[in-house]
Amino acid sequence: MLKNIFKVKIGKKLLLAAASLLLIAVVLPVLRLALFATPFYDDYNYAVSVKTVYEASHSFIEVIKEACWVVKVTYLSWQGTYSSVFFMALMPASFGMNKYCIGIVAIILMLAAALVGFVYSLFKNIFKAEKLDAFIAGEFIASVIVLLFHSAQQGIYWYNGAVHYTLAHSFMLIMLAFSFSFYSDCKKVKRTVYAILVALLSIVAGGTNYVTALQGLLLLLTVSFFVFLKHKKRVFFLVPGIVLYAAGFLVNALAPGNASRQGLYEGVAKGPVESILLSFKSAFMNLDNFTGLSVLAAVILLIPIFVDIAKKTEEKPLNPTIVGVLGFCFYATGFTPSWFGMGSEGLARTLCVVKITFLLVFFFFLYVLTAYIVKKTGREPSVHYWPVYALSVIVLLISFVVTKDKAGNFMTYGAYYYIHTGEAYNYKQEQMSRDEFIKSSGPVVELEPLVWRPWFLCKKNELDSDPTMEQNQAAARWYGKEMIYVNE
Repeated sequence: MLKNIFKVKIGKKLLLAAASLLLIAVVLPVLRLALFATPFYDDYNYAVSVKTVYEASHSFIEVIKEACWVVKVTYLSWQGTYSSVFFMALMPASFGMNKYCIGIVAIILMLAAALVGFVYSLFKNIFKAEKLDAFIAGEFIASVIVLLFHSAQQGIYWYNGAVHYTLAHSFMLIMLAFSFSFYSDCKKVKRTVYAILVALLSIVAGGTNYVTALQGLLLLLTVSFFVFLKHKKRVFFLVPGIVLYAAGFLVNALAPGNASRQGLYEGVAKGPVESILLSFKSAFMNLDNFTGLSVLAAVILLIPIFVDIAKKTEEKPLNPTIVGVLGFCFYATGFTPSWFGMGSEGLARTLCVVKITFLLVFFFFLYVLTAYIVKKTGREPSVHYWPVYALSVIVLLISFVVTKDKAGNFMTYGAYYYIHTGEAYNYKQEQMSRDEFIKSSGPVVELEPLVWRPWFLCKKNELDSDPTMEQNQAAARWYGKEMIYVNE
């Protein structure tokens, strides 16, 4: 009796419901914490003129024109990432401090949707998986990546950093999801629509941070190559996207402002060859940070659905050795722009997208290895049982128990913790009181130190006692004050 119970196969619709509930459970606390986020530092720097224009005109057209002006000025003086800067300039707090959370919520939803869509399209179009199986895989993988997000503080709850990296990577993944469609059969009308979407998203992705811009271009070229091998002329639908992406990437990389920015790292930034070599070193060194028992739990969770997809597909299995080597090289490219531009492996917000890339590459390799074993052995194992998922939960719980920094390693738990301890609410109340106090004060504002400092929401270099610090000057410009400092 007990044996039969453990061998009951989970129905696919039930499994889809479970995967959906898991994704909701993982994302919901992260979304809820977004309500308590507040602007800081470069949020002010990039959006201050947009705020001024909005308060003077309340005109949507004028706001967009001003955001474009910010792009132009920044392009000439600081960096070429035109699409990132455009979204940075439209920081929601420009339209009211209480609207800041709208941007954070949008970034979280975009990330979750992009991950589900990317994985779904990959399995459905490239590996010919059934729609239900592809969607389940997408929801499971999205849940894992959101749960294990690298730095919630830098890559989610700080609008400026999250737009530049997390949102940018989401746009890139959505673009690639549409490009996968050309590998499978679809109607000409759909191909035209997908081609337009790929082209538009290519313009956006090409003007973002250099990790995203580089990796997106490499993957789009790779997808186009395989589409050409299979469908020949169909690759022409992707040509506009490739051209626009390459053009955007060049416009981004050749911006006059990049020279000014790179001047700060003169003598520290590495040459092209050294950057590549150091990237491989960083890729190896960060394996420990990006893996662990929690990732093993994810492997156990994904194996059954991967086996099911592999059993049903007639596609010839890829060589896991070649995929593993190329996948690792691609993952290593995530460190190259930072070594070349700054002489380091990257800031915390940079590593957020590097980890996303690593986990997607790792899960792709895991599927390839699973499919290779299934096809080569000629067996059709049935491992879709409750004990497999129970084991995954047990391993995840063990990982949670033995992890010292639970909030930092499990973003959903961290968000839940800061909400239910009241830290997030108290922090937001303090910040809103500060906002009102600064507005009603004279040209020189002295603030009391924050009492509540939940790590996800309160940045490391919060307002300082020295009014000449950059973050203090950014706040002073935002509020139209001569000086803002903290009494410590």
